[in-house]
Amino acid sequence: MGVALTTTLNATLLTSGHYKPKKNRLWSTYFQVVQQNPDKERLKISPLLVGGLGDIKPGVHQVYESSVHRDKFGNNMCYPGLAACVRIEIPDYPPIYIVDNHHMSYFAWHEALAMGYITMGAILVTIDRHADLSPPKQWSFANELLSVADYVKQELWIDNFILPAVAKSLFSQAWQFYAKPTMPESVFNAVRLCLETEGVRHRHNLSRFYTEPVRGLNRDAYTLQTIFDLVRSTENFVFDLDIDALVGEQGNLQTELSEDIIVRLAGVARQANIITIAISPAFAHRSKSLILVRRFINEVLENRRP
Repeated sequence: MGVALTTTLNATLLTSGHYKPKKNRLWSTYFQVVQQNPDKERLKISPLLVGGLGDIKPGVHQVYESSVHRDKFGNNMCYPGLAACVRIEIPDYPPIYIVDNHHMSYFAWHEALAMGYITMGAILVTIDRHADLSPPKQWSFANELLSVADYVKQELWIDNFILPAVAKSLFSQAWQFYAKPTMPESVFNAVRLCLETEGVRHRHNLSRFYTEPVRGLNRDAYTLQTIFDLVRSTENFVFDLDIDALVGEQGNLQTELSEDIIVRLAGVARQANIITIAISPAFAHRSKSLILVRRFINEVLENRRP
């Protein structure tokens, strides 16, 4: 079921200027319709709407092109994403963004900044099968949402959206945890990497970046539980999940995934000021991913934040 425009929250979104009404729905001013990807002629960019669980559904437009997988004619495989990216807004819960390509999270983080959900210097906790730490060709320090949207559309991609957010001090720390569908429990192991603004900006001068942990970091001392203890006391925390950490290309482990894993991850996410979730076409089975995303969000919404 869609979210009616009469709710107080939707009225706030409407008056912010960042969303516009169309057919009794609210659509992002910057991602209002399916758009052509300016850098990839076979691909489109999904719109963003304010909605609910029922709006998390597959689309037909292609959003990701693989140079690894080929179709029967030998062409690069293209993968469809969501019918629309969805922002779920419910009182007393963090706003939740469900996106197809992961770099759309960069826009979501800045929208949360513009609307006062987070402030500069937030803590990012991200869970992913991939590092996504390539440097962009162009760096941006813009916070104005039109400029941010253009940067997402024209410069960013799924592997290079984290470093710009850390470099500009949107995040003072980025804690990255690794998991993969065959080893989902590994997400609770030691942190894979921690980045800090100073290290990204000054040690690497925003040019060539080689992933390094914070100097002297004892990785084994930091698990998802210790990070949970850290963020529980902060009011400036972003939780980011790439669903390909839990679901493979063939959808393996979706039905067998331990309920405990979902509950524990949701417990961390529930403390966040904003949650971003990517379904990552080509890296995670789409229909299985959507089932798991709805399951995870239901668990997040099960209990109000203390």
